[in-house]
Amino acid sequence: MTVSPGAVIYHILLGGEQVGGAVLNINNETHHNMLDLFYISTKCQSKGGGYVAWKAIEAQYPETEIWELVTPYFEKRNINFYINK
Repeated sequence: MTVSPGAVIYHILLGGEQVGGAVLNINNETHHNMLDLFYISTKCQSKGGGYVAWKAIEAQYPETEIWELVTPYFEKRNINFYINK
């Protein structure tokens, strides 16, 4: 497996159990960072855990000027999460 030089991988834990994860691509020069993958187990969705995890990621990279991500236009829940949260 090839990993990008700026790649950072996080495991999202709840009670010691992995319930999700995130893969980021961090550019320390431009501060334009990319969310490559963000997932939460279906048993934990719509309970606020994804929001808490994302806020922790944002807090870890306060110098970020732009977060970029790609999500399909038909994924209404994803769009609501990323835009409205």
